[in-house]
Amino acid sequence: MRSTVSLDQGLKNLRSIRAEFGDKLPSWNEADTRFQFIDRLLIECFGWPREVIKTESRLDGDIRDYVLGSPSEIVWEAKRAGAYFDFPADKDKGLIQSLKSVMSASKSADAAIRQAQGYCNADGIEFAVVCNGDQLIAFIGQRIGASWLDGKALVCRSLQQLEDEFPTYWQCLSPDGLFERRLATTLGYRIETNLPQNYLRA
Repeated sequence: MRSTVSLDQGLKNLRSIRAEFGDKLPSWNEADTRFQFIDRLLIECFGWPREVIKTESRLDGDIRDYVLGSPSEIVWEAKRAGAYFDFPADKDKGLIQSLKSVMSASKSADAAIRQAQGYCNADGIEFAVVCNGDQLIAFIGQRIGASWLDGKALVCRSLQQLEDEFPTYWQCLSPDGLFERRLATTLGYRIETNLPQNYLRA
């Protein structure tokens, strides 16, 4: 599977979407946040093919907002626009943060991260993202030989940062980027420290 849009086209599409909404999304509920923005971010900006996007996937009574890939590669858990995550103070607004520090700084982020990680455990999926439209947190939900809580996260604080640093987010969260394990390497993990990769696409 390859991304359906290039990095350059994805950035162009993101700028077009941002032109519709400005610097901050409206205070949508979760369903509208998914329909109006996250669906478009996944398809038009990161290039996920529609046929490998499963929405409202159910297991043991729980509903996953998005499971992407065939076989499944990453869980995206959506939150309503306006349910903001607070991040540790950082004058440089660094993209890579300690997962524990992110969870300590924000109760809403802590709850969303734990929810998505639970889906990773239940479904045997390695990667996870939580996203409220304006912000996102990407992390490794399962690790071999270490607690997932000791890991790092790729964070996005705002739509402006998403646009400014889009190449990094595309490299990590597009189908091509996940195939090359760019999220894992960006977060400082070697392949052998994570899950066996016998599911990788040929």
